[in-house]
Amino acid sequence: MSSSGSVKLRYEKCLEVWGNANIALPNQAMLKWHYRSQHPGLIAVSNRNFYDNQLLLPPSTLRTSYSDGLGVSMIKSPANGYERGGANGGRNILEAEQIAKEVIRFAKANPKKTLGVAAFSVKQRDAIRDMVDDQRRKHPELEEFFSHARQDHFFIKNLESIQGDERDVIFISVGYGRDQNGRLTQTFGPLAAEGGERRLNVLISRAKERCTIFSSITADDVKPAPGKLGVNAFREFLQYAEKGYFDVAQVTERDFDSEFEESVARFIKAAGYEVQPQVGMSGFFIDIGVIDPNNTNRFMCGIECDGATYHSSRSARDRDRLRQSILESRGWTIYRIWSTDWFHRRKDQEKKLLDALEQMRNGTHATAQVVDVVEAFPADPVEVTAEVTQANVTAYVEFEGRINSKKAPHEVPVYQLTQLVEQIVQVESPVHEDEIARRVTKAFALEKAGSRIQSATVAALRASRNLVHASGIWSIPSVAIQVRDRSNVKSKNLANASMLPQMEIVAALKLTVEQSVRIHSDELIQATSRMFGFQRCGPDLKDAIQQALNSQLTGVFVIDADGFVMKV
Repeated sequence: MSSSGSVKLRYEKCLEVWGNANIALPNQAMLKWHYRSQHPGLIAVSNRNFYDNQLLLPPSTLRTSYSDGLGVSMIKSPANGYERGGANGGRNILEAEQIAKEVIRFAKANPKKTLGVAAFSVKQRDAIRDMVDDQRRKHPELEEFFSHARQDHFFIKNLESIQGDERDVIFISVGYGRDQNGRLTQTFGPLAAEGGERRLNVLISRAKERCTIFSSITADDVKPAPGKLGVNAFREFLQYAEKGYFDVAQVTERDFDSEFEESVARFIKAAGYEVQPQVGMSGFFIDIGVIDPNNTNRFMCGIECDGATYHSSRSARDRDRLRQSILESRGWTIYRIWSTDWFHRRKDQEKKLLDALEQMRNGTHATAQVVDVVEAFPADPVEVTAEVTQANVTAYVEFEGRINSKKAPHEVPVYQLTQLVEQIVQVESPVHEDEIARRVTKAFALEKAGSRIQSATVAALRASRNLVHASGIWSIPSVAIQVRDRSNVKSKNLANASMLPQMEIVAALKLTVEQSVRIHSDELIQATSRMFGFQRCGPDLKDAIQQALNSQLTGVFVIDADGFVMKV
């Protein structure tokens, strides 16, 4: 079997395992908060098709599916560009060329942003790569943008290899379309296969800020396909990208939840502002949205009406200590009014509200002077970007000691060598015994850790009463495990997956899950590998991290039916 065939087989097997996880795994939970995307439209199609609209999504201040560089949009590519046969069969060269030019424009306009390009097929991916390479040769001044040395560097990938990647902006090339004869087939490659909906879900949820779809076809060109979930979801995705039909912060057709809210809204409208009740989507609503008079495509602020008249229990839970920071991170200014103040000190509250609205309108409003501090309630799980604070990760320190001896390590007394290996473990714990043997070799100013040095090292380690070991990993008991970045180590063997102590991998997994309460297992593996300073997570490293994750599935982590990991 070819290597690509082997990879595809493993991929299909993973999909099959996670697809059946609801049968095999106990203690499952639907993790409902989503916090990666900066605009709810970026996850709207996935929420509608794959999560039964149960994800809790903070609404955007924008009132359309795409505005101010956030959300989902479509760029129509030239018609009749799909080639069905010949050397370029399966490619849409016209669309690839269009995307390459947009990539260059993006690099010029947004040098600090991160960008990824995804194609629905390998052939279209290759076509885009060729066109982008051609454009890069014409614009050498932009090479810094394309450098792999950048964190979250630019990529061009196909549908089946994008799992775990996320960027500020994602360009998606549909590729499929009408050929020169105007003929359109309804195959759509891997989307039509079993598991196509999961592939699409991964693809369309990679963007943090903006997702732009390049397509020569629209939803009207795609026929409903009974039983083919991937194709049907793709059809809705095209419709949403083109028209923004559903799940954005627009009219919800929900009425005010209380007379208190209605009273506040009447006063704001009488002052000349346009308001909208219950702004939001998917269980995350703001009581009153005040539309910006200077830009009616966005909300100027949100009004929260709290106090004696409370809403449903879900809304009450929403008012935890995280809610306001989440909304503010989406660009909202939240003004809070308490019912007792509104009904008992009405004139004073009306003046404060009008002054605040006028300040917001003129751009002079200071949020901290108006918005009250939200009382700290127990927090519900929130999905955040899988990046662990660097304060939790330290640089790997290698032992640098030297021994002034003319003897080889295996020739000195065991007790002397034991003192040396204890010093090495003191510095590098936890550490593999092969790596300890290399430090011993270097300490004696030798070049290679042969079999006799390795045997002497293990004997010295076993003679120690101050060290513990498991599976060749030696450590100091009762010392907290520190996650260490290996990006600048001198010993390149430390970059081998076999040299990673499982206990350190487990510590990294726990840190990542704690800071990214909702995280897919594939993203968790990628994020964990980055904590160790690895730019690439190869198969051996993935296996090592997966084994560490599996070892903690009883009592520490649980995986839900969609493959998302959380702490017990």
